[in-house]
Amino acid sequence: MWYYLINQLRQGPFPLDQIKRLIESGTIQQDTLVWKSGLQNWAAAGETELADHFHAPPPPFGPKDYYKILGVSPTADLNEIKSAYRKRAFACHPDHGGIHEQMLEINEAREILFDPQKRADYDYARANPQNTAAQETVHQEAEKASQEAENYPREWSAFEAWMDKITKDFTEAEYRSTGNIGYTSFPKTNSVSGKAFAILGGIASSILLFPVLSIIDPKILAHMWPVLFLPPAIGAWIGTAIHRGIGAGVKAVKGSGQSNTTPPRRPAENASDASKVIISCPQCRQKLRVPSTLKAIRVTCGSCKSVFTHSGGV
Repeated sequence: MWYYLINQLRQGPFPLDQIKRLIESGTIQQDTLVWKSGLQNWAAAGETELADHFHAPPPPFGPKDYYKILGVSPTADLNEIKSAYRKRAFACHPDHGGIHEQMLEINEAREILFDPQKRADYDYARANPQNTAAQETVHQEAEKASQEAENYPREWSAFEAWMDKITKDFTEAEYRSTGNIGYTSFPKTNSVSGKAFAILGGIASSILLFPVLSIIDPKILAHMWPVLFLPPAIGAWIGTAIHRGIGAGVKAVKGSGQSNTTPPRRPAENASDASKVIISCPQCRQKLRVPSTLKAIRVTCGSCKSVFTHSGGV
């Protein structure tokens, strides 16, 4: 049997099962003094055999600052995030003299910030670092994003075509209605991302609106069963409208000339940056930027760390 002290008052005796419930409710903390037969003195609960029953403290917010990685504000819209990602990809892609690890980092940010639900989870976890469930969710999503980050074309031309395919999924989407189902209809689209937006919208709307329908008398609802299709249909159309708006925004940016098939090169920070050439490491084939010179220079690969001599004049 166990005893514990609260405000210098002894509480107990309690069996172990009840002590576990008191730990789960937060009544007994790790620094709460406890005692049972066999212990010489009162001891902090966390220093006794009860230590295994305490949950680990919530981890600090662990995922990287994806907004900082892409160089955008946390309030940036999806069009701004996509534009920023494209510019960063141009600078970080190994085929343009960037580093593979940098590419993995921006790809991980893309996996989270391009997806509305993952971004919402990420933003919530940032604002609530002590919410264990939120932290666990975003940690799992970050791990998956890190794995997906490896899946990008290693050649820039293929990567560019891959990015265009993603953009076209928004800009060339077509929308229509499935026809009446009950009292309403559902959206239909040829876009993969459009279908995802519609499904997520339908799920979110159902979660919000079905509790409202639950207050209706079941007998009345039995004669009005088609009304059950309204919540998911409303959400699906809202999700489709958001997807259509993103596509329109991307088209507008392209039309204004702010987004080109090939992003402009970054302005040189100094005169020497303007005269550089791209070479390949003889060991790992990593693309490297080096000064354009007629003299031979020693080069250290940022990827495999091998050192080699580059003959000038290339």
